[in-house]
Amino acid sequence: MANGITVVDSFTTADQINSYLNALSQKYLANNEYVLSGTNSGVVSSSVIALAPYANLSNRYYPTVATLPYDNDGIKTSGQLGGYFTPSNLGASIYLTKNIVYSLDVTQIKNGSAYKFIDPSKYNKGRGLTQKDQDNIINHTVDINWVKSTNTSDYFDGNIVNSDTYQKFIPYQSAFETLKTDSNGVINARYDFEFFTGPEKQTWSVTNSATQLTNVGYFDLNSKILNLLYTPGSALYAWNTDVFGNQYALYKPQSSPHSFYQDANAIGNLWVKTIDSTISTGPVALNSVYTNYINDTITYNQLINNNIINFEVFFDTLIIQLTNKVLYEKIVFDYNTFSIGNSLQNFLPLTLGITSSSPISTLGFSTGIGNLSPTAQVFYGGNWYDSNNKTITICTVLSSTFTGKAGSLISTSGLSSVIVPVLYELDLNNPRERVKIYPTNSLYAETYVEYVYPAGKVSYMENPVFCYNKDTNKYIVAFVSFFDTSQKLNLITYKVTPS
Repeated sequence: MANGITVVDSFTTADQINSYLNALSQKYLANNEYVLSGTNSGVVSSSVIALAPYANLSNRYYPTVATLPYDNDGIKTSGQLGGYFTPSNLGASIYLTKNIVYSLDVTQIKNGSAYKFIDPSKYNKGRGLTQKDQDNIINHTVDINWVKSTNTSDYFDGNIVNSDTYQKFIPYQSAFETLKTDSNGVINARYDFEFFTGPEKQTWSVTNSATQLTNVGYFDLNSKILNLLYTPGSALYAWNTDVFGNQYALYKPQSSPHSFYQDANAIGNLWVKTIDSTISTGPVALNSVYTNYINDTITYNQLINNNIINFEVFFDTLIIQLTNKVLYEKIVFDYNTFSIGNSLQNFLPLTLGITSSSPISTLGFSTGIGNLSPTAQVFYGGNWYDSNNKTITICTVLSSTFTGKAGSLISTSGLSSVIVPVLYELDLNNPRERVKIYPTNSLYAETYVEYVYPAGKVSYMENPVFCYNKDTNKYIVAFVSFFDTSQKLNLITYKVTPS
């Protein structure tokens, strides 16, 4: 027993002392221990079998009895050992594996020398509480191929199998840490604002990151400044990235005095930075996407003139809001040419402004409310993304008029207004026609009473604000409107539960 003191009397024999020491070693060992020595004819070995290894986790290499502590006795507190590990009092993290194969390295054994090592099927050599390395005569070989997935499995080649719910201790270093440059943002401090090139900046630049030389404006700084990505008087309004790593930024003129309403409704310029750090205007980077609307003159002119109100990106779905439409485009990316292309699968555009009132005209409305006008004004409220189902809910609010009829819930012969929230759903993984989820033909006619305003016609209304309450499973639609008869601005809020 290391550093132990055995009390004996004059009648105790050597065999009894050795037996007593052996029993203590078995009692306080956490692992079976083996002793061997080299001879001219080979190797001889012996073993000490641990009686209660589960009770002596800290005595991995030598049996140690915790008596009254004193200086330099090797006894440590729980805090010194690292008691926060599990199992406790180990002082270092332990990992277990399987398919361990060990062998005796006979080249390290010298004649007449004794070597000790613990059960090699459980642990390799170490230091433990002894503060010295163990004899290095055992070699371990571990086959870890069983824990790695292959390229024929459902996982990425080389990843740990069935580990989706476990923390992975994989070394990670960001691109910023490696390159010391931050690639986030279409424009940053390293953006090239210069109009001159060369080591002394004395040569006029034919092209730079955002300008191009023309015959008319060779030294026309004013026109070149207007064509810069950063233009005086403009500010970043929206920024997003797609699943390929391309970045999109919408710059809008700053209102003076500043107004959030004017900022939201103003048109701006869309810029795109592809993953090769090439910065282009929206019409250049998204040319193949925009050409889908070449036969729609109004929409195409807004796109090629870079007159964008807002945009969003969900994975590979690009949403562009114009003054008269909202476009939902699936995009693809060519990593060889670093170009954004148009997918063959696309969603239908959402028409804004004056359109058909058919989304309101359900069976419940026709039978319980009255005769609806054939047209309606459509206001766009944006999208709500469901990350679990990979769907987006589109919010619109339709304002129209109707004539009540005898026996209906709203019995009046005059013209009344109706403002109804209409919600659609798109499956991002399955491009097809959008599905109207509210209102439906199963909606009770009594529900429409909340949306009816019999005392006047809507003369002014703004785009709604759209959000979702997950706890109550309700969509919230809020907007302001002005009625001719009331002569006051109203803040209206609807709570919608989709069917």
